[in-house]
Amino acid sequence: MRLFPFKLFKVKGKSMEPTLKEGDYVLLRLTRRVKNGDLVVFNHGNKEMIKRVSKVEGSKLWVIGDNKSHSTDSRYFGWVDTKEVTGRVIWKIK
Repeated sequence: MRLFPFKLFKVKGKSMEPTLKEGDYVLLRLTRRVKNGDLVVFNHGNKEMIKRVSKVEGSKLWVIGDNKSHSTDSRYFGWVDTKEVTGRVIWKIK
């Protein structure tokens, strides 16, 4: 059991516009339980990314940025394992 099951995350880049803009903060629920439509933060390579879950197949997620013309997502790097998920967005902090 985690003492603090939440985390702040700062959005970088334009891949989630217009939903989230660069510099926005979101509150994450630290969980790997996600469903279609959720915004999730996950590790890819050596960096954390934020994308929308488009499809769930077992322990694999297909993730897409809302701003498809400015997003590096599953169309480029394939499926994301739920083991790589840090959490899902539960609140946008203005």
